[in-house]
Amino acid sequence: MKTTSQDIRATRSATLLRAALYGAGWLALAWYCLKGGHGQPLDHAVGAAGLAAVHLAAALLLAGAPRWLRVPGLVLYAPLAAATLLLLVFHGLYIGSGGMVSADALRAVAQTDPAEALAYVERLVSLFDMALAAGVLVLLGASFPWRPTRGAGLVANTLLVATGAIGLAFAHASTHSILGPIESYVAEYRDEMQAFDELVAAARLGNVSGASSDFDGTVVVVIGESVARRHMGRYGYWRDTTPYLEAREDEWIAFSDVVSAHSHTVPALKAALTSLGGGDAPPTDILSLARSAGFRTAWISNQNEFGVWDNGITVVARLADETRFLSHGVGRSFARTDFDEAILPELRAVLAKATAEGNPQRTLVFAHLFTNHWPYCSNVPEEKRHFEGGLGPRFFGAAREPHDVDCYDDGVRYTDWLLERIVQMTGEASGPAAVLYLSDHGEAPLLGTGHDSSKHSAYHIDIPFLFWANAAFAERYPEKLAAARANAGRPYTTARLLHALGDLLDIRHAAVDPTMSLFSRQLADAPRTSLHGAIRLDEWSKNNDFRENAAVNARALGPLRPAVWAHRTNTIGALMEASAVFAGVELDVVFMDAQRCFHVFHPPARDRGLSLEEALAAVAKRPGLRFWLDWKNATPQNLEPALGCLKALDRRFGLRGRTLVETSSGAV
Repeated sequence: MKTTSQDIRATRSATLLRAALYGAGWLALAWYCLKGGHGQPLDHAVGAAGLAAVHLAAALLLAGAPRWLRVPGLVLYAPLAAATLLLLVFHGLYIGSGGMVSADALRAVAQTDPAEALAYVERLVSLFDMALAAGVLVLLGASFPWRPTRGAGLVANTLLVATGAIGLAFAHASTHSILGPIESYVAEYRDEMQAFDELVAAARLGNVSGASSDFDGTVVVVIGESVARRHMGRYGYWRDTTPYLEAREDEWIAFSDVVSAHSHTVPALKAALTSLGGGDAPPTDILSLARSAGFRTAWISNQNEFGVWDNGITVVARLADETRFLSHGVGRSFARTDFDEAILPELRAVLAKATAEGNPQRTLVFAHLFTNHWPYCSNVPEEKRHFEGGLGPRFFGAAREPHDVDCYDDGVRYTDWLLERIVQMTGEASGPAAVLYLSDHGEAPLLGTGHDSSKHSAYHIDIPFLFWANAAFAERYPEKLAAARANAGRPYTTARLLHALGDLLDIRHAAVDPTMSLFSRQLADAPRTSLHGAIRLDEWSKNNDFRENAAVNARALGPLRPAVWAHRTNTIGALMEASAVFAGVELDVVFMDAQRCFHVFHPPARDRGLSLEEALAAVAKRPGLRFWLDWKNATPQNLEPALGCLKALDRRFGLRGRTLVETSSGAV
């Protein structure tokens, strides 16, 4: 069959049209994936146009290339295009879910493991994302000019060459604003790791020396994983997540204003356990200090031992006399091999050596847990599950409730059970013994942001910090307990933890400063920061979240602080957050004839079923909190039964003297 020039022109037109659609698909994809990144919209547009032009030129080149060049060309182009596509899609997904690509994001990538990476992808990618990605692939595949175009013209076409050149120029020009910051973050991370490696190398060479201690006993430091202080009943959370801690309420000292140095494990614990966390101390770490001072040290962990690169915390853990990593599957497979209770027999063995009759040893033990890391539902034994049904609209109001809060709270309750077993075990020691519990960082299951530093929240860094000591410790070191109780409400950061642990263990060394210790009467206030200084907890900052800035503003009120209250705290969630900052809260209440008492809501908003009794019970651990009850439907007819309800609530919660009731002027 003879091919006419008209057929060739038609084929060329079809090829050009398909190539144009292919380039347009790349343009739309690149713009979507780059638009939330660094730089200005013009930079993003230039970068997207450059990528689209390069791919358009490649498509036209391959369409017009001779057969002997097309196959190798496709073999080379296909994987490069697929890699570009994958990087673009993940960049766009990260921007959409986690915010700007940052130094912390790169640190997380460098320190992750396969299990954590898979969990992140599972959490990140929705069915909509998968459908959208499939649609883009179909569009690009269908519009690519797979069939060769007859006729010489396309390869040597000046427009084609110009398109490729301009595309490369545009793509290169945009890298300054899009890739430039990432390059600086890579350099920053490299410098950090170099400093960390030098510190660890010095410790391994025995350069930490001259430490001494008269301490006589055992200290167990339990490091929780991703435990938010605001989810612990011991700290006022609505749910009963810490029954054992509350049963020993008088025995545990609960420090109420401690923040983590970071919301990611590796930088948080690096700051906490080494002198890289701050201050002018010479480079060292707490394990090397303790060993130099004559302590036997042990590290028992249910975390991953290895990530993509050596885990920085593993490097510190290996400095202990005895190191055990229990969950061998983590970091190598997607399944857990042990729950955190596997730590208990290992800890018992270490404590037995420490308190052996005739050979007692001063001992420092770290137990590193994993339970509250996402995915929350995978880390608690089935028989330890407790919560179901979610927190509901009484807590969230009209806001959407995340689906896995029950599992997260189960994890907190499971950790509470573990702590009770650890206290019982430690308490069997005949000599002084103590347990310090803290979390590496917090978590925000209520917000669905995990502990991602790019979506910073106070939940990510507000952590529990609790101390328990047996009778022998209290008798031998009463001044430490007295100082701890006196400092329980002081602001503190885990960036100073090395000093607190060193002081607790009576270690004398230039690296230990009692003015930075919660166990010292000499503790001095100092500005607190987190996320490498981006968050400033003791001053207003645009990087702080509204909870942190509200606390800063409230403190700045000084003697006027008790006069400023939070308005319309009509859900338990809002009540929890407001009561942590303000001296008083305002609630809108409606008298319900059927219940002969009040519900909390503001008409015309619908009743979410939250009774005033439930709201008061939610903050019962704040007996000094004041209330302004804005009674919306007061009438002469319901006045007497309403007063009866208030009197009953007063008998339970002691409302007199701290409650104001507002009604319309015609109610009485």
